[in-house]
Amino acid sequence: MKNLKNLMVYSYLLLSLSACSQDESITPIKEYETCCGAEPVEFNIELNDGTKAYIFTPNAFTPNSDGINDVFSPVLSKDINYMLYLVIQKEVFDDTTSSLLYQVENITLENFRSLGWNGLDKLGNPHKGAFTYTAFCATKDGKTFLIKGKACAIICDNDAAYFKDKQGCFFPVQANTAGILNQNQTNMEDQCFGN
Repeated sequence: MKNLKNLMVYSYLLLSLSACSQDESITPIKEYETCCGAEPVEFNIELNDGTKAYIFTPNAFTPNSDGINDVFSPVLSKDINYMLYLVIQKEVFDDTTSSLLYQVENITLENFRSLGWNGLDKLGNPHKGAFTYTAFCATKDGKTFLIKGKACAIICDNDAAYFKDKQGCFFPVQANTAGILNQNQTNMEDQCFGN
């Protein structure tokens, strides 16, 4: 009986110690649970001549003012004439606050980088976690289409380590100039993610 009691105590201690030693950074916090992987990041539409116009929309960015992936902005190919509007909203909100985080109009190939969202809400507070976006687009040959999806603002704090090895996250620096994802380009976020 004494041996059974000792075995139970030893087992409990072993389980407790192993639970404490696990890397808690791999467990997503509530704001990041739905980030990356499920939403498209590339949109295209066939033009009248049979070629395609492309838009790359990152599904993650890190607005920490380090000059890398600081702004959420779709990357337009030369065949996109403009985005009439881009609306960014909280993914989850309550009835007491507005869901609108950012809205901008008339995005063109020349100004899309300067009109991107810096991750701050309407009160100037950083938004952490998932958000949705919608944009109405037009090609140079007159076709119009709507893009929408979900992306994530990642704050470079201890919780950001969750993204260190997360698959399916694509950042602004991974777009080429044609509005297409370049998966061979690293996200350049080693410092933010604690690599």
